[in-house]
Amino acid sequence: MDNHLSEERLASVETYSTKLHALVTLMYECLELLIHLDQELNKSQPVHTGRIRIQWFAYPKDEHHFAGERYPLFVQWRRNFAMGLWRARRIPMARVLTFQHKTNEFKAHAREVHGMLIQMRELILIYRQARKTLGQLRGPYPKWYDKSTLVVADTQKTWPRSSLTEGSKQV
Repeated sequence: MDNHLSEERLASVETYSTKLHALVTLMYECLELLIHLDQELNKSQPVHTGRIRIQWFAYPKDEHHFAGERYPLFVQWRRNFAMGLWRARRIPMARVLTFQHKTNEFKAHAREVHGMLIQMRELILIYRQARKTLGQLRGPYPKWYDKSTLVVADTQKTWPRSSLTEGSKQV
């Protein structure tokens, strides 16, 4: 079978491969920056109840992910003084700035922490959007692809090139 669309095929592979690579790169650049900003956030806040950090959570078993993949969420650390234990409480993305402590020990770096939280929230949203876009490629892909490959192979067997050229000559 001749490849009439070989140039278009190459251009398509190049374009979509580039876009796929760009999405994965964007996703991991966001994660790297989040790790860096979380370290800066750790330095900028005192070790007191109310400090905000990023914590990495495992994806649910029913959600598609690769082994060891984690997603970032904001948490606020609280100390239970009676038991002497620290506990992390998840913070909603939309309200992370309202959870920031700006008084007493936190006052010295409050403006810097506020700016970091805004940037971190944006990075998490970009990461989520990139991952969601990549996730749209999953869908029913394996089943659909296998069935489609069988249809294409069956069509190629049923309609060999020689019979098409013979049929066109008879018309």
